[in-house]
Amino acid sequence: MLHSLPQLTASETADAEVNVRELRSQLRKQVDAARMGGRIQVISGGQLLAAVVGLTDLRLLGLNPSDTRLHRSNPDIRNHLREVLGQAQAGQPTLITLHGQVQAGVISPAHLALLHTQHPHVTLSALDTLLRDVLATAEVGGRTLIAQSGHIVGVVVSLQDTHGGSSLSPHQEQQMQILTFWNESGGATKSTMVAELGYLLSQRHSSAGRPNRVLLIDLDPQRSLTHRMGLLDDPNSKARRLGATLNTVLQESDNEFPEPFIPTRMPGLRVIPAHQQLRSLENILISDDLLLTGLKGALRALEYQYDYVLIDTPPSNGGLTRAALVASDFAVVPMPTHIKSVENLENVTAVLAQCRRLTPQLRIASFIPTTFNKGRVQDREILELMQTQLTALAPVSPPITERPAVFRDVIPARGAVALDQPKNPATAELNTVLDHLLNAIREPVNG
Repeated sequence: MLHSLPQLTASETADAEVNVRELRSQLRKQVDAARMGGRIQVISGGQLLAAVVGLTDLRLLGLNPSDTRLHRSNPDIRNHLREVLGQAQAGQPTLITLHGQVQAGVISPAHLALLHTQHPHVTLSALDTLLRDVLATAEVGGRTLIAQSGHIVGVVVSLQDTHGGSSLSPHQEQQMQILTFWNESGGATKSTMVAELGYLLSQRHSSAGRPNRVLLIDLDPQRSLTHRMGLLDDPNSKARRLGATLNTVLQESDNEFPEPFIPTRMPGLRVIPAHQQLRSLENILISDDLLLTGLKGALRALEYQYDYVLIDTPPSNGGLTRAALVASDFAVVPMPTHIKSVENLENVTAVLAQCRRLTPQLRIASFIPTTFNKGRVQDREILELMQTQLTALAPVSPPITERPAVFRDVIPARGAVALDQPKNPATAELNTVLDHLLNAIREPVNG
């Protein structure tokens, strides 16, 4: 499909130069530039070591993005950059992948010189004869710029690109929404809500017509969500490592964002696990505003990779919770229909007010009454109290009924209610709560 692209100019595809240190610290930025047609020369001591180029250039060189022998993941590239650059100098290219998809490649100076001998764009007159190659490039996510009289007049992109999977312009993407689920009290079913609503979101479609891309983040050292996703079932799982968590990102936002895990039974989700040692950051984070805002910057770098990010937090008001809230667009507050939840509300609103100092747009999207038993007088009274007194702060969703037998079956199976028991009344309740939440954040509801 040919789209007008007047905002791109030939100068945007000109070579840029970075040194090895800059490439390591800004790898995601350089890869994104290469994906958009840039060619980044990697220099050390005045010597050209290699270049980072996009899929279109890789195709021009005859390299096959599906050749897994050439693949290295984005974080792996960063950790072994000198080895990769050495391989490039020896003529061995490396293809950079993120979430399993090829984004760019590291090529040799000789390959770069070869590219410079070729016209970097396809002209209108040549488009007919090269159409098969151009479409093959688009099929794997590449883009081919169309030039006329030296000016960029369009671009050939994949169908996924037109649906928003990798947009031509940030304005064409559905804006990523970050929601932190938090209540200072334990047992508020935060992890359950993140897992269940996250799964339901992944089964729905965005306004662009593709499944929602949903990232779940566990910031609770108790690791309930990580267990729920089945990431710790294997004693040798990499999810058990501190390096698989946001530990280093929370301490320095420029550190590489860890590769998310894919739950076996819910492959539409991506999950960042937690680790018990995350609790050591509680006091460190809360003492430094710069550290508190670090997660916000790291997540915004993922702006066009996900539609929704749902964060599970500890039952506290410490640094991990505050970093999550500062990074978020919305707070979601699950509240069991017990008197303790209402009594604790003042602390919740006080912490949110403090976090707004760093993120003024942060607001409560919804209060979710949970573990509701309509047969208990106290539950009915607390629900009525929520519905009459909390709506001035934020919408109150329909309640989630207490069904211990349902979750007793679902949780050990590492699934979700909608996955394992789609006809259970709990599935209908969860969908209603999700509809309410999406409406609260002014997102279209698409089944």
